[in-house]
Amino acid sequence: MGQRYTLSECYKVLAVDGKTFREWLKKANIVPTPSRADERVKYLTEEQVQLLADLHERTLPLESPPPEGITIPGSYKLLLEQVDEVQTLCEEIHIQVQETDRTVVSLRECLDAQQQKIEEEKVALSLELAALEEAHASQIEEIKQRIAQEITALASRIDAQQQQVDADRVAFTQKIATLEEAYQSQLEEIMAESARREEEQVKRSRLWEAQVAQQQKVIETFEGKAATLLEQQADLLRREMQGRHESVDKALIQYGQAQQAQMDSILKLYSGTMQGLFTDERQHTEQEMKRLEKQLQEERDAREVLATQVALLVKGS
Repeated sequence: MGQRYTLSECYKVLAVDGKTFREWLKKANIVPTPSRADERVKYLTEEQVQLLADLHERTLPLESPPPEGITIPGSYKLLLEQVDEVQTLCEEIHIQVQETDRTVVSLRECLDAQQQKIEEEKVALSLELAALEEAHASQIEEIKQRIAQEITALASRIDAQQQQVDADRVAFTQKIATLEEAYQSQLEEIMAESARREEEQVKRSRLWEAQVAQQQKVIETFEGKAATLLEQQADLLRREMQGRHESVDKALIQYGQAQQAQMDSILKLYSGTMQGLFTDERQHTEQEMKRLEKQLQEERDAREVLATQVALLVKGS
């Protein structure tokens, strides 16, 4: 509890008159506190007096001024008020101490009870844990043995499956090799057949060219003979029918037209024959090529199916 100063004591310690002191209080916004013993007596706390001293460059004495004979009534009333406050504070502290003692005793008793209960529960738990360990020791051992047996059986099964997968893989590999060999053999046969057919086609083309050349020669010979015969007949008609120029010209024109029509029919017949031969051979060649392409596609599909089966088997292993 800090020291308290009545207004007269403040005048003395701050060395100021009443009017100036009241101006200081107004500027510092400090309101004196009335005493509970006598509201006419007002005072300032030590902190408020120190604040005024700092603001107006005053130095407070280290000790309060000694009394001068008789105690001032205001100071005496403040002293009585402080004594009452001290007594009230002591009574409150005493009550709080008693309550604290009772609380400490209660807490200690509760703590002892809790400690005893914890010890009892600890003993009970230890006994129960020991009983559980004894009861479940055999079960744990049996479970361990069963798990070990299952692991062994599972490992054996995995080994058997792995062996089966390896055997299937070898069999599929051999089958793929066999199919590749068969496919290669068939492909070689197809290539040989194709080469043979191409060779035959070349031979037929050459034969047709020879036949066309021979027929061309025949046509040229026929045309030469026809021209010679036409000239001979024309000369004969000129000698026999001199003076009949118009009739002879008409006969010659008609004869030439007949010869040209005969030549056109011969050429048309030859062209139709050659076109029919080329068309039949082309159709036969196209049919063979389609058949070979279909066979190659079937071989490719079979290889793709086999490769898919092998991939699935390897993935499953």
